[in-house]
This record gives sequence, C-alpha cells and structure tokens, in this order.
Amino acid sequence: MEAAFDRGGLADQDLVKRAVFDHRHGEQSRAALDDNKKKIRPGANRNMIKLMVCMRRQPGMSRRDFQHYWRQVHGPMAIERAATLGIRRYVQNVTVHEEISSALAATRGTTEPYDGIDSLYWDSVEAMLNHLSTPEGGRAASELFLDHINFIDYPNSPIFIGEEVDLVGGAV
Repeated sequence: MEAAFDRGGLADQDLVKRAVFDHRHGEQSRAALDDNKKKIRPGANRNMIKLMVCMRRQPGMSRRDFQHYWRQVHGPMAIERAATLGIRRYVQNVTVHEEISSALAATRGTTEPYDGIDSLYWDSVEAMLNHLSTPEGGRAASELFLDHINFIDYPNSPIFIGEEVDLVGGAV
C-alpha cells in the first residue's frame, strides 16, 4: 500500500509531516506565514483557509464511477474524520454539464476539465497544522490521502491551500 501511495513521485505524507514540523519548529515558516498575511488584499477572509484538490479520475475510470466513489465512499470517510482534522467545512464541487466544460476548456487550449474539486476549510493554517500534528490527525489525514489512490489520478490532480477573497456577494 505504501508504494502505491507514492505514485507519480509524490509523497504527500512526507510533505504533510514536513509542514507540521516546520509549523512546530521553524521560525522561518512562521515568519513566511506572517509575511503572507500582510500581503492579503482588503476584503480577504483572513480567518478561513481551504485546501483544494483539483481532481482528475484514474485512467480507465468512468466519470460516473469516479463521482460515485468520491461521493459515496470518500466523502463519508472525510466526514467521519472532519472533527479529528479540525475541518470546519467540506465541499465537493462536482463537474456537471460536461459538454459546456469541455467547450470552455477548448477556448483556452487546456487539457480536459477536472472531474471535481474538493474544498476543505479550516479556521487558519495554524489550526490545520495543529490538528495534523496530533497522532490522531496524522492518522486520519493519511487514511484520506491513501484512499485518493482508489479514484484520483495523482500526477494530474493539483493540490493547494488558498484563502477566499470575496469580491461579489460575500461579506466584505
């Protein structure tokens, strides 16, 4: 199972452990977080951060099978682990209107659209890292990352942390 987890040269578990270590022990990491907070534009929601996974399905897997697994298997796993991980909100952005999405992608000359985007929210980067640094949180995160190999094409599914900036329709 461990070898499959490192598919595509990725070792998410090691990266998460390094981020937790840097959070706990690295003054440079803390300084970088503080520096980034100063650069956020007015109107940004400074309290909530989110982890986003732009997912493409495993080669050979139909979109229908991907969405079924994601919604019926992985989603409930994430919900069960949400409190342990300190997740405040979990949103599955499911791809719909495939023809329109493909046409939009073609206007930019991009690859196929994503099959979905997971959005997981925490109160702050510090809150996320504090939960991940506990034995229970580390185990819960590992279980979710390991489950990704059952339906996500790792090398073609970017993952990143962001902050929302409400420009229309949100609290300013």
